[in-house]
Amino acid sequence: MKRLRSEFIDELRLGNLDRALKAAKLALMAGTPFELSYMNSLLHKAVNTGDEQMIDEILRLIMRSKKPFNGDTYALLITHRSKTNQLNKIDHLWRKLKTAENPIINDRTTQAMVQHIRAHNLGNEYIEDVWQVIDSLKIDINHTYVEFFRLYQKRKLFVEFLMLFDRFLKDLELHPYKDNRLVWLMTLYVAPRTGSASLICS
Repeated sequence: MKRLRSEFIDELRLGNLDRALKAAKLALMAGTPFELSYMNSLLHKAVNTGDEQMIDEILRLIMRSKKPFNGDTYALLITHRSKTNQLNKIDHLWRKLKTAENPIINDRTTQAMVQHIRAHNLGNEYIEDVWQVIDSLKIDINHTYVEFFRLYQKRKLFVEFLMLFDRFLKDLELHPYKDNRLVWLMTLYVAPRTGSASLICS
């Protein structure tokens, strides 16, 4: 198993997705499937390449291993469907996720949804819906902040941007461990364009 794991990681790093997938299949046949985090890494690479057949194979392999999808897996599904303009499928999946008895939605899932909203210029009702899900489920967001900053900057919603920044600062007080480097970079990028650098730095 250690050999297969090592082989999988090496092939994944080299971008040899076919060989990495083969190692994952062999691990499943041996009765010791890889952890979901490994399979999500493979799925992430496949989504980036847009290889539809590879994506389907990986998803089938995860299901065969009897490992339930997590928020990261669903985020990758949303990203893939957004890139391939499967908007109705995303609406259906999002509705299913948020109305589930035990919703499997995390920061990566909401991040993917905001990216989707920005990419397809979807209406404000979609933005409000994501915020409602975040607040109702008390999701601890980090990457989603970055995507909201990008969305508001793209739409020149500078009041909303400043309100978001205020929310982020309050959140940071409660969770100082947050990896907020990307958020600070976005803020420094957008502030000069809003004429609000003095407010942000105060």
